[in-house]
Amino acid sequence: MKVTAKQQKNHRERILRQARISLNNGRHVVPVPPRSKGPVVKNWPVLRLRKDQLEEYFASDDNIGWMTGETSGDLVDVDLDCKAAIVLGKVFLPKTERIHGREGRRTSHYWYGATPIPRPMKFVDVDGKCLVELRSDGQQTLIPPSIHPNGEQLRWEGTGEPTRIGGDDLCKAVRKIAAGALLARHWPKLGRRHDAANALAGMLLRGGWKKNETAGFIEAVAEAAGDDESRQRVKDVMSTATRIASGAAATGTPSLAVIMGDDVVSRIRQILQIAAGSRSTLVSGTEDWPDPALLGDELLPVKKFRLDLLPSSFRPLVEDVSERMQTPPDYAGAAAVVTLAGCVNRRARIQPKVEDVSWSIVPNLWGAIVGSPGFMKSPVLHAITAPLNRIEDFWRAEYQNEVADYEGAKAQADLRLAAWRELYKKALKEGTEVPAQPDASLVPPVERQLITTDSTFEKLHEILSRNPAGLLVVRDELTGWLAELDRDGREGERSFFLQAWSGDQPYKLERIGRGSIYVPAVCVSLIGNIQPARLRWYLADAVRGGANDDGLFQRFQVMVWPDPPKGDWKLVDRPPNARALAIAERVFTQLANLPVDDPPVQLRFGPEAQALFEAWWRDLEKKVRSESGLAPVMVAHLAKYRSLMPSLSALFEMADRLADGGHLRDVVYASRDHAEEAIAFCGYLESHAQRVYACVVSPECRAARELGKHIKRSDIPQSFTTRDVYIKGWSGLDKPETARAALSVLEDAGWVRRVVSGAPSTGGRPAENWIVNPKAPART
Repeated sequence: MKVTAKQQKNHRERILRQARISLNNGRHVVPVPPRSKGPVVKNWPVLRLRKDQLEEYFASDDNIGWMTGETSGDLVDVDLDCKAAIVLGKVFLPKTERIHGREGRRTSHYWYGATPIPRPMKFVDVDGKCLVELRSDGQQTLIPPSIHPNGEQLRWEGTGEPTRIGGDDLCKAVRKIAAGALLARHWPKLGRRHDAANALAGMLLRGGWKKNETAGFIEAVAEAAGDDESRQRVKDVMSTATRIASGAAATGTPSLAVIMGDDVVSRIRQILQIAAGSRSTLVSGTEDWPDPALLGDELLPVKKFRLDLLPSSFRPLVEDVSERMQTPPDYAGAAAVVTLAGCVNRRARIQPKVEDVSWSIVPNLWGAIVGSPGFMKSPVLHAITAPLNRIEDFWRAEYQNEVADYEGAKAQADLRLAAWRELYKKALKEGTEVPAQPDASLVPPVERQLITTDSTFEKLHEILSRNPAGLLVVRDELTGWLAELDRDGREGERSFFLQAWSGDQPYKLERIGRGSIYVPAVCVSLIGNIQPARLRWYLADAVRGGANDDGLFQRFQVMVWPDPPKGDWKLVDRPPNARALAIAERVFTQLANLPVDDPPVQLRFGPEAQALFEAWWRDLEKKVRSESGLAPVMVAHLAKYRSLMPSLSALFEMADRLADGGHLRDVVYASRDHAEEAIAFCGYLESHAQRVYACVVSPECRAARELGKHIKRSDIPQSFTTRDVYIKGWSGLDKPETARAALSVLEDAGWVRRVVSGAPSTGGRPAENWIVNPKAPART
């Protein structure tokens, strides 16, 4: 249900009322930005608001979240994140008097008081879609009357007290829901439902499940999947149980894997913690173990750079520079595209829609080259941008000549004006006719600039006031620039660059004692280098909703992080490709000399290119608007591709036209070929963006990576206990809690399995036993 104007008017009072009630009931609250689900308050997990602070912290249109875990009286939230999970929640979750949801999912959040507090759990499908999540210590959940990001208002379906429940029992119920939702989403549509039910029953029964428990579970899964023969599935379970009890052949895990896929079945077994058999079987065999998932220390794969991603006019230059310097062609390719954009900036615009003239795009771009030190990133960048320095050298010589001419003309004008003043005085004394004042108005020349490397924010703004077409900013090391923007008191500078990316937003800089400078439209293209370690450091805050999460980094659309060369270096000693460089220089020069207000070059898509763009755009909107399972930071990044693809099409069209001796008069139509190149380039860049954002991990994942390295080196035996890990004193694993956290991550990733054992005969706490997957790297 959409929020009405009246509801919006009373929103803050309702939020504050809910906050006060929550504090009265011992539940701590946290403010959440409008139409958002995550807090941005610094160190919010340790925030403990009092009633007299509520109005200070909650803005007029803020949402509200409950902190979960011990801080709110052992409060936990079971978030049912898909339709199948909501159906299964009604079956497997204990009754509670506190439930909430929204119009599209009215019973999606079940609240409990759990003792002991379970650790947070999140289960996803093989495609990344979240199934169910259990939130506890260190987390929060949006509650009514907040507004969901999709515009629906959250509502209480039950306002009583959360049911008290054992934490272990709740975890078992959540695991059943997760596994059931995963099964329901992959349940056969037609034909093989009977086989799927028999195979699933065999797997569960052999995994130690009771007959009635198995029957109830499979019936619920069938109903959640829309199987109209759910009662028949109960009969399937009973017949499978009879065959197993009698020693007859019965299907199980292998058959289910054939029907649903190995990845789905492996994940179900992990969720339900179904071991393959006895401990000895687990240690010696590999048949029932999943393939271990990546731990994150391995970079996500990226698409390889191809020269045909570029306009044909720039392929020889990129190939030549990459070969002579023995660097990945991604470096030179990204640098060439952003340098091309820096030569154009506000000198051209492209209108992506056919009829809607209100949307036109300035094709300036930001880019980043990610790579380890010593991989020639800066030399490549300097080689590609060198023609722009030569253009500026020519402009500087012109400017100096213009200054000399101006100073000569000004001197003559000053003499004429001085002579006129004498004649004027004489005429006044003699009462004769006053002579006409000579025209002494002269416009001083303006120094044109195309590229800058290390200007302060104020100086850059001043340069832009003299260069309305915009500038290309080249930073050898982006980390320093990003760190400058993060310093206290630099908020104005950060805001300036956010507007400079748009290319058509005004900016007024005012300084006490120095007046003000107004630029009608600040426009900057930007390219620089950054090292992986420093990139992870910076993104750690931006990706998780910290102060840097304002979309600045997502503006680096042309961002590449290729795999490093693998020992195939060779000495290349030959002259540069003079023809390739001459073509690039000719294109850069003609673009840089285009007028900015005469008007700028107007581009549109040709008919075939328009159809391609619209089809691509529809697919993009599905990604960023639907529940695609993408991380929010990746959604924000891809949303800016709406302008990237048209910008690339425009740049590629202009470059090849000028290289072929064409012109850019009237309306320029981007061809189908250049639209296809732009679409392919966007797909290539998307894979690199996925790698970039996936490099940021939690402390638990870092600990898991460290333990994974020791497993690979066989530093730990095939069968071990949690104590065996933390007593070794390994970095990040020297405490029981960190060792357990790492093992939990490894368990979810299929690297290890927990072995259930009873308490020792001497009494006390049972040992936490684990077994390493025989398929783990370096152990087979």
